[in-house]
Amino acid sequence: MTDKNILTIIILTLLSVSACAQTPKGRIESARSELKKLERQAENLPQAPKLDRTWIATPKPALSELAATIYRFAKTNSDLDLAPRAFILEAEVRIANGDPASAIAATKHAAKHRRAGEFHKIRSLSLSASSRFKYGDFKGAQADLETLLKDYPSSNSAQDWRALLERCKTDEAEQTKDLNRLGLLRKNKIIRPSGRSLGRALRFAATFPLAQASQIILEGAIMALANASAQQKMTPWERLSHYWPESNMWANTTAFVVGEFAREGEYEKAHFHTLNLLNHSELLKGKQANQLQKLEVSLKARLRSINLRPLEVEPKTKRVRLAHFLKFAKPYADQDMVASLAEGLRTDYPTMSELPHVTWILARALAKEFPEKSLTLFREIAEKNASSRWGYDALLEAKNTIMATEGPEATETWLASIADNFKRSDHRINIALFRAELLDKLDRWEDAKALLLPLQEKAFGSLKDEITERIATYEKKIGN
Repeated sequence: MTDKNILTIIILTLLSVSACAQTPKGRIESARSELKKLERQAENLPQAPKLDRTWIATPKPALSELAATIYRFAKTNSDLDLAPRAFILEAEVRIANGDPASAIAATKHAAKHRRAGEFHKIRSLSLSASSRFKYGDFKGAQADLETLLKDYPSSNSAQDWRALLERCKTDEAEQTKDLNRLGLLRKNKIIRPSGRSLGRALRFAATFPLAQASQIILEGAIMALANASAQQKMTPWERLSHYWPESNMWANTTAFVVGEFAREGEYEKAHFHTLNLLNHSELLKGKQANQLQKLEVSLKARLRSINLRPLEVEPKTKRVRLAHFLKFAKPYADQDMVASLAEGLRTDYPTMSELPHVTWILARALAKEFPEKSLTLFREIAEKNASSRWGYDALLEAKNTIMATEGPEATETWLASIADNFKRSDHRINIALFRAELLDKLDRWEDAKALLLPLQEKAFGSLKDEITERIATYEKKIGN
């Protein structure tokens, strides 16, 4: 091979490597066009939720989807100059959607990006500092502001940064005083609250949701709720997840709260967290990603269906609709309207914990015009939700209606079939007394006595006296 041929091969190889290293112009133009489209969608963003509403505010599905889409765009195009700009846009959308922790994570991606320029670094640190300050992480805000002043001392914003830095120091001192008043500081270390101090400490955590002290408070709340229901643990677990964005701990915690939010009908939050999890599929286990993809499709369909309902309330969230319904559903209200609102809630939120209460109100609203349907609903509550505060009242309503329409035998048979569903001792004893009374009407005195005898030693006070008297009465009737 001649020297000329060797030189030709070397040149062609170098040109080939150079071409591979370059990003095709068409892809850059396409990415630039897509980012401009996303920026147009992010125009006129609403203000971030107020400080004391941070964890009560419900994410807006449109903003949740937009933030997730921007994040995917930034990750897909991480090798382009556009990536830092996209991460900053994501942060702005997440701030507007009440998600400061994810916004701060996005600003870190922007500032540390190898293609980030001076503008991107200043904008990222400024957004991070303002979010940390607004949501109570004064130490974090001070670190951001000190970096800005150190790296860009001649910036036009330097005076504003110094002013905010002074406010951070003042507010941090006040925050420390609050922690002392709550008894949560010991030798300058934050301790977990317990007992009576927990309620006040949780109010502190709601006021300063990104403060490190709030994380320790929420961990204390989780320990205090060790034996509580999943629903009671949901809020502190969700709040805690904001301290670990993009980590395995965050993924595990968030996967737990997604299921609970979906079950409780908090579809906006379930949708919001599902999108965030799917964007970090590398942190998911087994079939979680596939399950979450199916859940996202289901949640979007449910949200779309609810949004199409001609409701008078905004936003059309479960909390807002339920509060409006309970305020409206009075005995003197239009019962047809009460029934219509209740049916809508039952259809849209079929697994919410408030379902027995809504069903109870619906059954009462239908009692006059549609007694059969009303009875079906009362029976449904007594049979499926016996442990709820409405279970026993529903049993009483159903018992009286069955007695009036079908007689004592059908009533006793139904009561016998659901008696074991009720766990409270006074409820179980009263149900046994109801059954004994019906058996008495059917002249089945031996069955009535056998039913009450085991309860004679378990009952107290007036109930014990009534059982003893009933047994004596049945013995007399058996003897005759």
